[in-house]
Amino acid sequence: LVEHIVKNHADAVFMYAGYGKSEELERLGRKYPGQVYHIEERTDLVRILENSYLYLNTYPISGALMLQFATEAGCVPVTLRRPWDDDASGILMDEDALGETFCDFDAVCTELDKLLTDEAYRDGKRQLLKNQVISEADFNRTLQEIIRIPQKHLIGNITPVDTRLFRESYLETLTQERVTSAVISRETMVLAKYFPYLVVRGICSKIAGAMRLPR
Repeated sequence: LVEHIVKNHADAVFMYAGYGKSEELERLGRKYPGQVYHIEERTDLVRILENSYLYLNTYPISGALMLQFATEAGCVPVTLRRPWDDDASGILMDEDALGETFCDFDAVCTELDKLLTDEAYRDGKRQLLKNQVISEADFNRTLQEIIRIPQKHLIGNITPVDTRLFRESYLETLTQERVTSAVISRETMVLAKYFPYLVVRGICSKIAGAMRLPR
């Protein structure tokens, strides 16, 4: 999805702020120099969002708080989700009116192209972002009511949720390489004495990977 954007819009810049592995971002950065950046987490993230056109929601597990941050900052949030997955639903007050949640890859690409090229269309979407996030006052008031008068907010028609596919999506990405990488990160080096074999294997893997990178 990111490659579609930078490939078809030479003036577009994608930035990812966060820690973790970044081989794919590095690959895209080499392929599209000056258009893809990976930076560390920022305490002024909202300011960055205020100066951005679009926010790409995470996939395959959609985000909620970040989507609300983007919406509040006037940055149009675009979500691609799996047809059976509803974890991206119910985050905004009127997400149907905004119309920025998609299940089809081609459809979301078409929308992104329009948002990046049609300024009037994009501005119209930004207008729809107003009042999409519950206010702090309304949140506090409702929470107090739930605690003090629970019968006022009784929830009916609760249906069982099948989490099998949700859990399988995590299992698909749980590779030995990722487990090893997690164990030897700076934040988890304390685990080295408990998993010495994984640490040695991980270090060797990182050295081999570094030697394969183009100079």
